[in-house]
Amino acid sequence: MLSTMRRRLPALGNLCAPIVALMVSVMLSGCGGAVEKAIGNLLDETKVPYSLSQNTADCKPAEPGASCPDVKIYASKRHDGINTVRPLWNEVPDNNATLRVVDHVYRDVLPSGDVQLSVGFVTQLQPGVYTGTIEINVVLFEILTNYVPNKVRYRLEIGTGGAPTLTTLPAAIPGQSDWAGYGGTSARTGYAPLTLDPAKFSARWARWLYGGTIPGEALGLGQGRIAVPTLRADSAATTNASVIGLQDGKDLWSATLPMAPTQAMVAGDRLFWSTRRSRVMMTSTTSGDLLGDHTSQAYATIDPGWTVAGDRLLLPVDPEVNHVTAFNTADLSQVWSTVLSDRVANVNYIGWGPTVDATAGLVYINAGGIYRVLRLSDGGILAEQPVPTREDQKFTQFATFQAPVLPDDGVSAVLLSHREMAPGEVVDNHLTVVDRATGAQRWDVAGQFMDHPVTAHGIVYASNQQTKAVEARQLSDGALLWSWPMESTDGYWQRQMVLTDSHLFVSTDKQTLALDLATRQVAWRTPNGGWLGLTREGVLVVLAQSASAQPLTTLKTFNLR
Repeated sequence: MLSTMRRRLPALGNLCAPIVALMVSVMLSGCGGAVEKAIGNLLDETKVPYSLSQNTADCKPAEPGASCPDVKIYASKRHDGINTVRPLWNEVPDNNATLRVVDHVYRDVLPSGDVQLSVGFVTQLQPGVYTGTIEINVVLFEILTNYVPNKVRYRLEIGTGGAPTLTTLPAAIPGQSDWAGYGGTSARTGYAPLTLDPAKFSARWARWLYGGTIPGEALGLGQGRIAVPTLRADSAATTNASVIGLQDGKDLWSATLPMAPTQAMVAGDRLFWSTRRSRVMMTSTTSGDLLGDHTSQAYATIDPGWTVAGDRLLLPVDPEVNHVTAFNTADLSQVWSTVLSDRVANVNYIGWGPTVDATAGLVYINAGGIYRVLRLSDGGILAEQPVPTREDQKFTQFATFQAPVLPDDGVSAVLLSHREMAPGEVVDNHLTVVDRATGAQRWDVAGQFMDHPVTAHGIVYASNQQTKAVEARQLSDGALLWSWPMESTDGYWQRQMVLTDSHLFVSTDKQTLALDLATRQVAWRTPNGGWLGLTREGVLVVLAQSASAQPLTTLKTFNLR
């Protein structure tokens, strides 16, 4: 099959005539004028290596951040090399531009020795028109023939997107909270009680954001707004916090906070912005005016999984490593602080998050390989139990990027020992289910789980890079019920799945998919993967990080109801 013979062709710099021909010309220059002239005439013969079915490769994606199908060009062999000689390619942008937009030129070798070329373009580019030439050549040790490149003109047109489907925002899902942090909901289950019809899915709006990379669970979704830390609406702006309207994607306000935030959380009419050094800044949802500011005494940490429960903001790693502190959301005044004293093999565990059951008045924490239950009222520790973790055997900090998940059975807690946050970064870890009240282990599975697990109706879903599959396991005993393998075009799982009663939304490095839970087939897909979130109105949000050299990010929304 052609797919088994596909090769990614190397992109070269300026292509030149074969060196051997030049050497022969120099050597024959002393053999007499007639011979030199005859040989010289032969050396002047040039030809292209292929006869191409077309000399153009054009691409116009349907929406920002999307990709076009590869442009297929049939290349009939004209060179005298063996059938499998590898074509080489070089991109020459027009007007001396330095930005390269051709991602690849693949080749499929046909039985005749001819080649089918597949030209693909980079995604996540700023809107505009990019043109240039792709030079295709071969390197052959032929003395009497000088091959000049085939030339294919390309045109890549990136628009701002078609007309958005700006329907009225639907009413909030009954009982659904704002989406924030690991697992989105207050129980961190990633679940929304919705039965969906993919025929009704539609793109709502898409837009570009500028700035550096932000963590996977960074956006705050609530009050009909999307709070965006670090990224900016304008490439020239110097702001570090923006709020975008969910209705139409337009900017509501931007601000420059005292320190660049890396996470945002919506809680009622307040927005909380955290930084990598455990600083928390509070604004209203309607303006960037600073209403409160708390700076921890902890040394550098990495995006803790904080949460809000009623009038309390719970922040791990404050005031020092291995603490958890509750603040009043009205003024960020401290209510209580509890020392966890987590040092496993001399490792300080950071980047973990508390999960709160406000109805029961309890806080659940998995830090340093110890599962704990605390009182929400005063931080008192009610239960402690060792659970699977990683021991680094180094005097260092270790970020775990996880928090307990509270399934709807009311008696279990789902734990992830640790994970990485950089796209595609893999680590061996554990998926564990324990008794919620005591921490006693019920079952444990080792793997390379990329995502915070999501759960509903007695089933736990996790994306496993080790098996390259989404796995559905029985909550009661961990039995594997079914798995859905990653498609061959994709490389790795992204972060934050979204679960409904009918579909599981999962993201890879190439796309975002909706899996039908009944048929276990793909019911819907959209280009670009990234961070996923679901607003309380049932609007899917996809934040796709840039794959190009430009500091660009695509923010997309989709109507699901």
